[in-house]
Amino acid sequence: MPDTPRHRHGFPDMPIRIVTIGVRASPTLLACFDGVIELEMLGHGLTPVIVRVNGYGLRDLERRLDALLVAHSRRAKLRQSLQASNQRGLIEDPARRVLDLAEMNVGVTMKLLEKQNWLKFQYHLCTGSVTATLYWHEGALKAEFINYGNGVRLIDGEVNAWRTIPAKVIASRPGKRLGMLLKDPQLSPDLIVLAATRAPRDTNLTLALPATPFSIRLAGHDHSQAGSKEFGSSWTA
Repeated sequence: MPDTPRHRHGFPDMPIRIVTIGVRASPTLLACFDGVIELEMLGHGLTPVIVRVNGYGLRDLERRLDALLVAHSRRAKLRQSLQASNQRGLIEDPARRVLDLAEMNVGVTMKLLEKQNWLKFQYHLCTGSVTATLYWHEGALKAEFINYGNGVRLIDGEVNAWRTIPAKVIASRPGKRLGMLLKDPQLSPDLIVLAATRAPRDTNLTLALPATPFSIRLAGHDHSQAGSKEFGSSWTA
């Protein structure tokens, strides 16, 4: 490559580190090779992760590496901006509500999410059980869930309600509050509906899910209390 990652993308506080390099030449085509590079870079949770890059030939490997360098630079800038105001990351409203409803220990949950990019669990509400997943995406903590009792599912910012809603109601909802259409404890009624479609047995709603900064304040409790709700921390917006 003509430029080093540090010079091309500019992140002196958190440069990418090459962990291993592997090259396998083609036995028939001397100009071709398979390349494998392992990098330490910022992951979706804005913490260092090891990423393996596979490329066939120099151009393919360079293209794949360059995409990772751009992602790393973008995350480094976001991380620096958040750290300047003592923030850990961004959080979407459904993730905040899932944490509260499941009575999750925030300190322990964040430590688990630093080891892996996602965390799947179940909890129970008066209407029935909920299966939820918390995961990082570009510095934002997001949530997906299935509320079996309420017949509502959220996946990738889109709500699937297991019920039909009259076409006239659907047509009038884009740009309006979610609470005018359906209610679910994992979803704020003030969320804005961007698009709505109706199927014979269900309804799909695309939502605007703004992310707000949040911080983790370690409470300094003894680690032996890791199972209690109070251990680890409190979190604030």
